[in-house]
Order: sequence, then C-alpha cells, then structure tokens
Amino acid sequence: MRERVAAQEDTELQQQRQKEDKKLQAAITREEKTQEAADKKIRRKAQRIAAREELTREKAKKTTKKKAKKAQKAREAKKRKIKTEKKHAQRAQAKKSFQSGKIDKKRSVDDSEINKPRKRPRNVRSQIRNQLSITESSK
Repeated sequence: MRERVAAQEDTELQQQRQKEDKKLQAAITREEKTQEAADKKIRRKAQRIAAREELTREKAKKTTKKKAKKAQKAREAKKRKIKTEKKHAQRAQAKKSFQSGKIDKKRSVDDSEINKPRKRPRNVRSQIRNQLSITESSK
C-alpha cells in the first residue's frame, strides 16, 4: 500500500509540476507577446517620426525653391519695368524732338510746289449717280 500511496503522490507531484510548467509557459508567452507589441509600437513610432522628418525636409526644399523663384520673378519684373520706362522716355524724347522740329520750321513757299499739278478732286456721290444716269440715258 505504501507503494501505491507513493505512486499516487508522485503522480500528483508530476501533475502539479505540469500545471506550474504550463503556468510558467503561459506567463512566458504573455511576456513575449507584450514585448513584441511594445517593439511593434516602437517601430511604428520610429517610422512615423522618419516620415515626418522627410516631409519637413521636402517642405523646406519646396519653400526654398519658392523663395528663389519669387526673387527671380521680382528681378525679372524690375528689369521689365526699367526697360519699359526707358522705352517710354525714348518715345517721349522722340515725340518732343519731332514736335519741336515741326514748330521751329516755317513753311517756305517754293516755286516748284506752286507749279506742281494738283490732285484730282474726288467725285461726290451725287455727281457719280448723275454721271451713271447720263451714260445710261445716252445708250
């Protein structure tokens, strides 16, 4: 009987050990899962941070390009404005010189102009109609 009791105690001990092993194994797997979840979280956070940094770098590049373009456009606009002002000044100067030249000169009467044949006078509409009716009636 003692052997039986000893065997029963051994089986109970084994069962207890198995239960404890299962508990330990479950605790280990739980710990591993929580560790994996934490690692995943950290990786995601790192990826988000990297993406944000990339976006900020791209944004900075875009803004510098925009500023450079804006400055270039301003320079070009200034050049165009100067050019147009020069053109206006030249035109005004030419106009002044033309007008002053026109005013300063007096018309001289040349004999050659007097003897020139004059332009043929234009016909008035009524004259043209009369001529047409005359030519038609003579036919």
